Amino acid sequence: MPSVDINAIARDAIQRAQLDEQSRIALHASYFKALPRVAGSHEQLAQAFCNLLVSARESLDGVDGGVIQIETEPDGDLVAVRILDNGPGMPEDQLEQIFDPFRSDDADLDGEPEGKQPNDAFGLADAWEILREHSGTLMVRSRPGQGTCFIALLPSRRS
Repeated sequence: MPSVDINAIARDAIQRAQLDEQSRIALHASYFKALPRVAGSHEQLAQAFCNLLVSARESLDGVDGGVIQIETEPDGDLVAVRILDNGPGMPEDQLEQIFDPFRSDDADLDGEPEGKQPNDAFGLADAWEILREHSGTLMVRSRPGQGTCFIALLPSRRS
């Protein structure tokens, strides 16, 4: 696989998610300048991060003062990408199935009745799968009333 620049991919994902056009949401981006490169596909990783950003954007529907942060930094032999929002957050029992596009809770992540999936259910599953295919991991941390943080970790390619 080619060596790719995660900072460039994160900027591309922001454009794809149309966050630079969302005046009601504040976007804060923090890119580590000397970030190691990773082996992977620019297109696939940009799509994965776009899916996470869209999920964050959708969680902010109806939230006054919505904020999304995207951060990149080295983490040992890994490269970390964090996407945080100040949305309503999720209870722990919903986090267990967040990357399953066919989850069937009594109330799904967006409060819809069973059988009606939130718009981003497949996007989150796709993001998880893309990161797995790149030997990476995707984690989520969230609590009701405290927003959500997606953490993508990818092995770095040191020169």
